Amino acid sequence: MPTQVNVSNGVFNNQKDGNKPKLRKLSECKTFEIPHNPLDIFTECTFGYGTGGMSDANPYFIKHMGNDEALYTSGGFSGKIVIVPKPSATPRGRYSLPIYLSEKFFRDDKVTKPSQIVLKSHDENGNPASDRHYTNFMEYVLDLITDGDPYGVLPLIVNQGAKTRLSSKKQEAAQYLAKKQLGFDPDTNRFYIALPNSQRGGLYFRTEIPLEQIKTEPNVRKMVIWFMMQNFHWNTDKNVLTSSLPEQLRDLAIRLNPKNDKIVLFPGELEFTLQQLGISRVDGKLVKDKVAPPAMAWTIDSGKLLTDMGDYAFKDGFIYIEDITTDQTETAVSVST
Repeated sequence: MPTQVNVSNGVFNNQKDGNKPKLRKLSECKTFEIPHNPLDIFTECTFGYGTGGMSDANPYFIKHMGNDEALYTSGGFSGKIVIVPKPSATPRGRYSLPIYLSEKFFRDDKVTKPSQIVLKSHDENGNPASDRHYTNFMEYVLDLITDGDPYGVLPLIVNQGAKTRLSSKKQEAAQYLAKKQLGFDPDTNRFYIALPNSQRGGLYFRTEIPLEQIKTEPNVRKMVIWFMMQNFHWNTDKNVLTSSLPEQLRDLAIRLNPKNDKIVLFPGELEFTLQQLGISRVDGKLVKDKVAPPAMAWTIDSGKLLTDMGDYAFKDGFIYIEDITTDQTETAVSVST
């Protein structure tokens, strides 16, 4: 019987910091082979998303991000993003596996309660202020939601708006979705967010707050910002990630013509290089590429999607002999939490 010697993919090379996953940028894991050119992100890498149990047709499938074809028929958690390394990048060289990625949350280890939030809108004594700068990213995002989004960056940051609203019945049945309700209704001039209801067992339900309270009452403002920090992460909606970066951003970069080739809307959180925006310098002038790079490239490059894999995604492979006519498949899934 013909046989051949193979090496298995082994086990996932998850990294820990104590009991917590040690997260890093995807580009730091050589197995993923993240391209330098943002326009190549979907041609050089394969990404998928989980359908979850709410899908009637394909529950818990992992579908290809782009053409929606099924990559795997199990293990697909709702909305979670996976990367599927090239088989040639795995120890075995023949089969690959989906590896779940981790979203970056808006939590701040230095802020452990609402009273510690420093506002731009009010000073430490609760008085309105007009000469202060943003220090809390979620306050910046809150104002984008209520006051307008001139550069089209809100979809990149957080999933919000009417599409996040749920019926009362569905809120109770799907708490993981109920917690994600967020937006502003200009017709009623009310902001809404999901807050725990002590009279209903601490379950989260949509709560509407008049815009005036958000703007004038610092304690209300801090409470809203606190719950945004705790319950929300950078948006990983597949339709956003596969879309091009907004033209408003590219036009802003052209107008600003930054000397360091980067525009900064919020330091450390919302920064874009000219390369990420698909803009080049030609004879001293800024020129936009015909098509802006997909948001996925920026999301990865700026560390909004992370992994707990080491320098390589697999370790401890073992050598074995198999019948060359045997067809084996692997379906394990690595999950970062």
